[in-house]
This record gives sequence, C-alpha cells and structure tokens, in this order.
Amino acid sequence: MKIWQKAMIIFGVGVAIGIGVKWTGERVMSQLPIEAAISPDATQSERLQSVLGAADFPVSDGVAVINIWATWCAPCVEELPSLERLSKTADVPVLAISIDSDAKAAEAFLRDAAPSLRFAHDPSMSVLRATALKGVPVTLVQDAHGRIRMMVPGATQWDDQQVVAYVKNLQAESGS
Repeated sequence: MKIWQKAMIIFGVGVAIGIGVKWTGERVMSQLPIEAAISPDATQSERLQSVLGAADFPVSDGVAVINIWATWCAPCVEELPSLERLSKTADVPVLAISIDSDAKAAEAFLRDAAPSLRFAHDPSMSVLRATALKGVPVTLVQDAHGRIRMMVPGATQWDDQQVVAYVKNLQAESGS
C-alpha cells in the first residue's frame, strides 16, 4: 500500500470518528429537557386539553407533568425514576399514561418502577396522536390553567435542575 493510500485511510477513519463524536454530542444535547422541548401552538395545546379532558384522565388542576409511555419501551422505563424524583422534588403531580394493551400489567409495572406516579391507560393512543409526535416516551408539562406549555419527545432526565426550576417557575406564576 502506498503512503498516500495509508494517509487517506487514516484521514477517513479520523473523519468518521469526528462525525461520530459530533453526532453523539448532538444526541446528548437533544436529550436535555429544555433544549429538546417543543412549545405547542394554541391549537395544538387546545387539542391536547380536549383529548385529556374528554378521556377523563386524572390530570390535576394546576401544574402537572403528563408522560406517555409503554412497558416495552426501554427509554420510557429508564426515565420513570427521574419522573418520580421530579414529582417529589418539585411537588408536582405526574400522570403516567400507558399505551400498553394490558392495563393491569402496565399498572403493576408502574407500581414497582415509580410508585408515586398516577396511572392512566390509553390503549387507543389518543393523547399520543394529539401530540402529532411519533413514538414514546413523550412528556407534556401543563401550566396552572391546563395549557400544555412544553412537549418533550424522547427520554429526558426529569430531575435535572433546569426542569425542576422550570416546573417551580410555572407553579410560582400560578401562585400554587
């Protein structure tokens, strides 16, 4: 092999590693909760409120976090403990809406993984469809007026200081 061919191989490997590091870095950054968040427009927020209200999900009045998840979804399962810690740290109710077909199995799973979270079942995936996002987990943050202020696709570290501060700011805005 000629020296220029070796140099090209080394250069190509270097570029590939650089691209991999850059992609990995971007992936990690997209996992940060506030940066990954989508602010729904008024129509989308109203649609979500309507679906949540029509389905009679036990969403609290006031600031709340709503997580759409499934037992077969590894990222969903991984983020459940951080959702529970957020619930306790920020004193905010978290509603975990399972899209699993077996409600009893999903509720039992949640009781083991994150016992303080509220359970709801949505096998028709009406809430997920209303977000217009594909896949789970998806987490919504509701303000004190029932408006969806933030949608986060994908798993997130919910007990991150940024998120806790965001939730506490929403609570302070409402006086709760």
